Amino acid sequence: MSAKESFQQLVQPYFEKGLKSALLTDREGVVILEYVSPEAPAGVTDPSLSTAFSIANNQVGL
Repeated sequence: MSAKESFQQLVQPYFEKGLKSALLTDREGVVILEYVSPEAPAGVTDPSLSTAFSIANNQVGL
C-alpha cells in the first residue's frame, strides 16, 4: 500500500462526516499528501493557505 493510499484510508472516516479536504504538510507548509473531496470548494488546496497556517502555528509556539 502506498503512502497516498494509507493517508486516504486514514482520513476517509472524517470525509464521511463532512470533511472536504485533508492536507499533510511539512513544517514549512509544503504539501506532501492531499486528499480532496469532489464537493470541496475551488482553491481549498491553495498552497498559500497551508503556508500561512504553518507561519501562524510557529508564531504561537505549537
